[in-house]
Amino acid sequence: MRAKQNTEMKNYQNKAFIIVGIFFLFLLFTNEVGSQQVEKPKGYPDRAIDIVVPMGAGGGSDVTARVLADIAGKMIKSPITVSNRPGASGQVGLNYLMSRPADGYTLLALFNDYVVHEAADPVTYPFTKQVDLVCRTNTAPATLQARYDDARFKNFADFVAYAKKNPKQVKIVGSGIGSIQHLIISQLVKAAKIEVTYIPSDASGERKSFLLGKHVDLMCEFLGATKPLLDNKDTKMLFVLNPERIPQYPDTPTAKELGYSSLTMMWRGLAAKKGTPPEIIDYLDKVFYQAMQTEEFAKYNKRDSCFNIYLNHEDFTKQIYKEVDEFTPIVAEIGLKEKIKK
Repeated sequence: MRAKQNTEMKNYQNKAFIIVGIFFLFLLFTNEVGSQQVEKPKGYPDRAIDIVVPMGAGGGSDVTARVLADIAGKMIKSPITVSNRPGASGQVGLNYLMSRPADGYTLLALFNDYVVHEAADPVTYPFTKQVDLVCRTNTAPATLQARYDDARFKNFADFVAYAKKNPKQVKIVGSGIGSIQHLIISQLVKAAKIEVTYIPSDASGERKSFLLGKHVDLMCEFLGATKPLLDNKDTKMLFVLNPERIPQYPDTPTAKELGYSSLTMMWRGLAAKKGTPPEIIDYLDKVFYQAMQTEEFAKYNKRDSCFNIYLNHEDFTKQIYKEVDEFTPIVAEIGLKEKIKK
């Protein structure tokens, strides 16, 4: 009996040692992967990298760029700065990128606006011929919001009914002409068979001021940029453009639930000037991918109701070309080319 007990005890100890050993090997492996250094191209970077945000300060694209710049800068032990160059629905920022060398020291924060512009007018806005995509970073749900105390718009149905009775009287502020927010509202009013007046603004802070100051009736804005307004009951959402309801706002329906499943989702990404050395594009892609895997970036996404939708530079490039093809008939149908030119 005692011999049998000793044998069982040894077998138990051996199994325990094996399990503990596997556990420590797992910890060692995951630690090495998490802290793995990406091999730098020779001589790069030897000075600060600048991410150009083609929108005003305080918006979702601006904050995303700053969070990623801070994390990635610490990883590569080289400063990554962020500069705002708003105007013309992103064209001011793109033009600045095109004025800089194709050396990887100037990057552009991207969103769907560039794809919308190229789909509308590829001769005037040849975006895909101007940049090399680095990676896609995250997405932010767009919302349609009213002032909290505006009794005319208790819900989305109220807005549609009011707009039908008052053609072109409802003023909706969103980002510039030809932007993703402009496209969303254009798609929405066409599907709802209503007419509104769209007010373009390239700064998130200005858009919020327009709504709260009663200069407009509604605002198309990304959720993360407006959470303080929602939480303070300054504004209310009529819908959120997301596959599912947002857990923090369970009473707000999605656009799909309301019957508007064709509205375009918004994404963000990074690009460099066309002709940037491939090894630098690959390096930046890997660095920002690692930055996106950190707890810090996950906390930011959760705080601002964003979602990590990383694509590497190759897959991101394929997606961009696909979206240009998909958007072309849409923007033609709503006459966006003519609106951009105005």
